[in-house]
Amino acid sequence: MIRRIILGVAVAGVAVVLLRASLRPSGREARASMPARVAAQPEAPSAGALASNALAVAQAWAEANPERYEEAAARLKEVAERFPGSAAAESAAALAAGRTAAKAAAVEKAVAALKLQVRELEEAGRLEEALALLARDEGPYVDETRAGRAAEAERIRALHEAAQKRRDEALDGVIELLLAQGMKEAAGAVRERGAVASGSDAQ
Repeated sequence: MIRRIILGVAVAGVAVVLLRASLRPSGREARASMPARVAAQPEAPSAGALASNALAVAQAWAEANPERYEEAAARLKEVAERFPGSAAAESAAALAAGRTAAKAAAVEKAVAALKLQVRELEEAGRLEEALALLARDEGPYVDETRAGRAAEAERIRALHEAAQKRRDEALDGVIELLLAQGMKEAAGAVRERGAVASGSDAQ
């Protein structure tokens, strides 16, 4: 009886071992059941790459807006300040200086064109039109040309006043000569014509 019990227990133990072995996954199955490894994260871009990208963006904006000199220069200067010492920063600083120089050249060209118009009016005796043109606050580079336009207007007024003074002095000389010769009526006629001429010039 005892032997049967022992034998039964032994058989049951063997059965449990075999059952556990059948339930345990094989090496391949165990590896397959393991969670997949997380993919490696991409490396962050280097400072040089960030600087080059920022420069490309600022340069593209400047090329797309060729007449917005100050804004383009400001964007390029920002790149130079954000990435000091980099090749992109050096290029950005050079491009910003180029935008500033380009604006100065554009302003100079605008001033030259305006002066040409003024000279043509001045030579035609249309001084009031020339002064009105210089006083007009419209068109490109109004702020940048304001001081130059004011100086040009002052030059025209000074020339006009000097020419008027010479005419008045010459007229007075003729009148004095006529009066000295007793030609009062002629002197009066000359004075009247001179007054009419002065009034026409003032207009």
